[in-house]
Amino acid sequence: MSEEGIWIRTDEITELMDNLEHLMFLLEATVTDRSKWKWVIFALHNSLEGLFVCQLRGNDTIGHSVLEKNSARALLEFVQDRTGLKR
Repeated sequence: MSEEGIWIRTDEITELMDNLEHLMFLLEATVTDRSKWKWVIFALHNSLEGLFVCQLRGNDTIGHSVLEKNSARALLEFVQDRTGLKR
């Protein structure tokens, strides 16, 4: 098998769109199965998290980044200092 065949490639935008589609699917499923609500909450959380990642990385759909580069760098340094994780 080629090396290309063993990896799944994706990006933040693709993941966000997939999460939103799954959320819609689950919302429709709650019409007939009320037990799907807990999965709606998980899917909504995952979708929001994906949206935040896109925003923080500057991959939003309208071309505006939430953080300027220097603010993003300062936030990254803060998180690294607090967690001890280095990139």
